[in-house]
Amino acid sequence: LAGITRARHMTNLAAAGTPVQEKVLSFRDFEEADEVFMSGNMNKITPVTEFDGRNYQVGPVTRQVREMYWDWALSEKA
Repeated sequence: LAGITRARHMTNLAAAGTPVQEKVLSFRDFEEADEVFMSGNMNKITPVTEFDGRNYQVGPVTRQVREMYWDWALSEKA
């Protein structure tokens, strides 16, 4: 779903030169993913560490998104 926090993550990633792609994910996408995170207004970014018996690490993209968000949120631009 479209949201303010999600839009901020996408803007931050694009500004950093990280390709951003928006699409409907399939179950197979989750099976093949190296890392997964959720975005929301309450927690901003939440790493997914397990889904349907598959374990995920908190990876570099999740850490990058979290760091960029808080750098933006705590800056004078926010």
